[in-house]
Amino acid sequence: MENGSRYPDETGSTFSSLEDAMANGVALARELAEDGTWHGFYVVVADRQGREIGRIRIGL
Repeated sequence: MENGSRYPDETGSTFSSLEDAMANGVALARELAEDGTWHGFYVVVADRQGREIGRIRIGL
């Protein structure tokens, strides 16, 4: 996640396709949005080299 600071996924989740990785990012963003304190942050999906391949905004 990112909002000026980074909070990397400690589990190192990997997915077989970009679509699967983005779907997981969307699910995570929805879950975090329920908390209310993560609004304005992003879930950033990256490849194995750490390059950003997707970004999902949390909340409105």
